[in-house]
Amino acid sequence: MKLTEAQAERIKSQFGAEPLPHDEPALDPIKDAFGEHTFYLDANGLVIFEPVEDQPDAARAVVVAVWTDEKKEQLAGIQPQVTQTVVDFNGANDT
Repeated sequence: MKLTEAQAERIKSQFGAEPLPHDEPALDPIKDAFGEHTFYLDANGLVIFEPVEDQPDAARAVVVAVWTDEKKEQLAGIQPQVTQTVVDFNGANDT
């Protein structure tokens, strides 16, 4: 899911995570592989947020690629792994 600025701010305030910049050159092949999303990098790899079915104002983190090396310089796509991380967007969907 492509997040609004308010939703990205909510993720930052709840988890300290910042999305990859929109002008990041590496985003083109990532978008080709995974579609239009707001992407995050963390210790696990490449993460997107998807809506929670029964919670309209929430999204769950989904890992779509994992690091393949200890230096965390290479990613490999995987079968998406839904995590237990849920962000509450209540009030953040207004923009």
